[in-house]
Amino acid sequence: MYLILLACFVLIPMQQHAVVIEQMKKIPESSSYKMQFIDLGETDIPLDQLNYYALPVTYAPQINDQRQVTCNQINFGVVRGTSPDFISPQISSIKSKCYGINNLGDIILGFERHHYDIDWMLWSQKNFTTIGSKRIELDDVQGTDLHLRSINDSKMAVGLFKPAGMLRPVIWTPEDGLHHLGYYLGWDIAGVIWDVNSSGTVVGYINEDTLKTPFLWSKAKGLSRLTHFKQHWKETTHHHLDAFPLFADLVISDNNLLYGTFWANPQDQTGPTYAFWWDSQSDSFRKLDLDGMRINAISSTDTLVGSWNGQAALCDTGNRPVALAALAKDLSPDWKLIDATDINNHGDIVGYALFKNKPHYFMLKRL
Repeated sequence: MYLILLACFVLIPMQQHAVVIEQMKKIPESSSYKMQFIDLGETDIPLDQLNYYALPVTYAPQINDQRQVTCNQINFGVVRGTSPDFISPQISSIKSKCYGINNLGDIILGFERHHYDIDWMLWSQKNFTTIGSKRIELDDVQGTDLHLRSINDSKMAVGLFKPAGMLRPVIWTPEDGLHHLGYYLGWDIAGVIWDVNSSGTVVGYINEDTLKTPFLWSKAKGLSRLTHFKQHWKETTHHHLDAFPLFADLVISDNNLLYGTFWANPQDQTGPTYAFWWDSQSDSFRKLDLDGMRINAISSTDTLVGSWNGQAALCDTGNRPVALAALAKDLSPDWKLIDATDINNHGDIVGYALFKNKPHYFMLKRL
């Protein structure tokens, strides 16, 4: 009897260990990726507005699970894929720009009548054919200086608006309309929402005095602020931060982990960035060894994409960053892949590049 029990206690950990090893085998090494490079065309958008974290508005390309990509020009936007088919939305003679797309093909459109005076609309399309639209009313916020950045599959759109020049986090849903985040919290806050995940959790920062504090918020779980960042960092790394850091990037995974990078010296944004993740529910914190990589987006398998030493890159959990140019099949040396701005749940990546010193959008299709 005792021998049987002993065998069970030994066998169960061995089985668990075998399961862990089998799961690790399923995680592909970044260097083994096979990617097909696709030129999505030239753009006249300045490079500093193609970065995902450009404020107050970004024209960074985004991709959904249907391999539909938002691509903008100065005067109009298009949604296109791997084929020549595309859609360029417009109302009457007013063309729009595309500011976000979800996996269902819903697009956030902005119709710019004057500089930063934008009418907003949610368009639905399938196979590049429009199937419906809904105007986003501005009655619930002060002023029209509104900028939406991302939308999830529940049609929840997030971004910011600027009453009197102050950045304020804002949320729109078809059911509740457009609201300042403070509407849900019962108090007035300043800050920015960067992104929203599949479950409706948003990530951004709140301005508290002179500090920008990262936060997560959902209607179900409320607000969580990363207020003890310096303490977390010291406990994890055994290194003390002299000042409260300046956060460079914040993204949210589908399992509600906050991934971010920061500058340790807020006065020096040319220095290296450091990376971390934070679980707000358990208050777990971990330093990530991304070797200075900045983060723009994350997939459902926690693959990070962004820029690393001035070139587009990806990083799988537990691996070092890899330059996308090393993974692209038959990439001409005339191309310089600068930044990866989005990744879908199939592992396809979009970003912007220079081809003979001219800005282009690109896609890397996972093979």
